[in-house]
Amino acid sequence: MQNACEFLADVGYEFLLSRCEQGRIVQDLIDAKVTPWPNRSGCKWIIPITWPDRVPGLVTWTGQMTLPKIINGMIDALKKAKDVEDIRAFQAPMTGATGFDLRTAIEPLDAGFSLDKLGMPIMRRVGLELLGIIGLQTLPLVSLGGRKAGVIYRGKMYQFPVLPRSGGYYHKWGNVTEMEIEEYIPPGLIDEDEIEPVAESVG
Repeated sequence: MQNACEFLADVGYEFLLSRCEQGRIVQDLIDAKVTPWPNRSGCKWIIPITWPDRVPGLVTWTGQMTLPKIINGMIDALKKAKDVEDIRAFQAPMTGATGFDLRTAIEPLDAGFSLDKLGMPIMRRVGLELLGIIGLQTLPLVSLGGRKAGVIYRGKMYQFPVLPRSGGYYHKWGNVTEMEIEEYIPPGLIDEDEIEPVAESVG
């Protein structure tokens, strides 16, 4: 079973392949300028990233952290890499966790202590997380209510939960499951151009 970030990273990778050669993907991620939007959670990057404002419950970070800071931190890790063969498998030691990649969102209960508070680095799949941010932006979002997010990909509907982390200070994306159409009761698709908060309580 794929977690949400793995699923969305495949979508993001496919999207970037439609825009550039495979060998250019890493460099394009590095070269694209990250520009914050005043009073918004999204930002301008390779493409405008509006999903944090359209569905605020998908936001996993809190406090002084922002999406531009998160993206720039992972880009800095990519810059130090040499000969990245598979951007989705590339790992780099970084402190903190974004909550995008379930595999690296380590709970204090699992480790026996808080890695974040001690400033201990963990190996994160930074390329996967960057592609996941892009992949989520390219898909139609579905408002499901509760702590679930829905996307439509290749004519099928998928959902994943947004889970609280222990301590309650931020969240993480869960695993992806395919939805039966019968399970879905509209409110309907979220307008691609709409950036006002529309989800009831995804987070």
